[in-house]
Amino acid sequence: MRQFVIVLGLVVGTTGLVSIAWTQEVTTKKPVVSSNAKTLPPGAERTKSGKIVFRGRLPNGWGKLGILYDQKQTIYKVQAQYNAEIDELEAQIEKLKAERDAAMRDALTDAQRKKLDDALSSK
Repeated sequence: MRQFVIVLGLVVGTTGLVSIAWTQEVTTKKPVVSSNAKTLPPGAERTKSGKIVFRGRLPNGWGKLGILYDQKQTIYKVQAQYNAEIDELEAQIEKLKAERDAAMRDALTDAQRKKLDDALSSK
C-alpha cells in the first residue's frame, strides 16, 4: 500500500512538472535535434529530406492560440518525453494493483476464493 501511495504521488507530482517543464521549454529553448542521429527520440520521425520532426496533437483549445510550427514541435517533443515516463509509471501502478489483489485474495479461505471466482465468472 505504501508503494502505491508513493507511485501515485509520483504521478500527481509529474503532472505539475509537465506544466513547469513545458513553460520553460517553450519560453526559453528550441528543440535540439541532431540530423545525423541513428536513433530517434521518442515520438520523432525522420522526413524524406532527413529532417527529424515530432508529431502529436495539441491539447483542446490550443489550436486557436496561433501556435507557430517551432512551438508545436517543442510541445510534441515534451508530450513524447513525458508520455514515455507516464507509461512506465502506469505500468508500475498496474503491477502494484496486481500485487495488491493477490495479497487480498491470499486473505480468503479456499471456499471464499471459489465463491469469488464463481461470482466473477458469472458476470
